[in-house]
Amino acid sequence: MAFDTAGQIIADAMTELGLSAVSDPFTSDDPNATQMCTFLKSLGRDLLGEHKWTILRKEYSFTTVLNTPTYTLPADFYGMYDQSGWNRTNRLPLGGPLDAQEWQYLKARLVNVVFTVLFRPMAGSIYIYPDTNTPGGYNIAFEYRSNGWVRVPALPSDTYQDYPSDAAHIIQYESNLVSRGLKLKWLKAHGFDTVSAQQDYNDALMKAKGNDSFTPILSLTRPGALRGVDQMIGQQSVPITGFGT
Repeated sequence: MAFDTAGQIIADAMTELGLSAVSDPFTSDDPNATQMCTFLKSLGRDLLGEHKWTILRKEYSFTTVLNTPTYTLPADFYGMYDQSGWNRTNRLPLGGPLDAQEWQYLKARLVNVVFTVLFRPMAGSIYIYPDTNTPGGYNIAFEYRSNGWVRVPALPSDTYQDYPSDAAHIIQYESNLVSRGLKLKWLKAHGFDTVSAQQDYNDALMKAKGNDSFTPILSLTRPGALRGVDQMIGQQSVPITGFGT
């Protein structure tokens, strides 16, 4: 998907609202443009929690160091994908995340008696158990949601951040969705009727989430191209009866 720049999205929203668009809203003295820049930052952060956007999915891995139980999470970490964590060295899933009660129970009752690596995220770090005599050389990997919804074009490689600060920064959400969101925020802030704008935004959000979701096709009949896949409905779906009668 091709994404638009912050400047283009703001210009589109302002034009649709009947406002005078500016070439660079981030350097403009126009109060509407300044307000739109602020709305774009808050809208982008709001959208992080609306959906697990595939463009923001990343993988992180690190290797444990002997007697080192704490490791810093990525700077753009927003949330871990459930059950995506694995110890690739011994091919076992990570145990956890542990809550405060479980962590303190292990600290009080067990000393290095675990079958795999257990973890607990806290204060921007991931804590590994056992946290005493922590084994080294384990390759830990998991997928996480990044908060870097703004791409900053740069050489030798682009960087990412969670707010736009330049008209050339690229917004990694569907442009129509962001434009609808900006219009809604502006209308609310200025006391205008928002019924139609709210519906437009809701429709755009639903479509964007649908386009960003991928699911397998489930067959209710015999397997087709995917050989070896069991059919969903068949003799195995009929309960066994007659016992005890």
